[in-house]
Parts: sequence; C-alpha cells; structure tokens
Amino acid sequence: MNAWVINISEHQWWDPLTVWHLGASSLAFADGHAEKIKWADETVEFFKATKSFNSSGWRPTFSGGVEDLEWMLRGWAK
Repeated sequence: MNAWVINISEHQWWDPLTVWHLGASSLAFADGHAEKIKWADETVEFFKATKSFNSSGWRPTFSGGVEDLEWMLRGWAK
C-alpha cells in the first residue's frame, strides 16, 4: 500500500502512483530536485483503475502514455 513499481526491463507500469492533483504528481529525486508532471489521460485512467499490484504489468498504447512511462524510466535509478 502507498508504494509503486515499474518493471524497467519490460518497460511496464506494475503498481501505479496515486493521482490526486488533477491528474498530476510531484516527485522528489535523490539529487534533491523535485518535478511536477501532468500525466496523459491514458496514464491517469490506468492509475485510477488499478488499486493494487498488477502482476501482468501494463504498457501504454497512446503517445502520451508512452511519453509518461519513458519520462519515469529516464529518472529511475539503475
């Protein structure tokens, strides 16, 4: 609960973030900076619909959703 997971090897969301701020989230990074991201409609719908761990994962199909996932993957610690 209150956690989220990305499958970086398969480029999939697994356990989504909580979306509260009109389809946007604020994220803090280990280097001390923070960013606010306005998610695409496809991503918001997935976040809202998925309340718990999804063992099959989810890969977006529309450009906005793909861009959201790629943005998150670029910031993910490797």
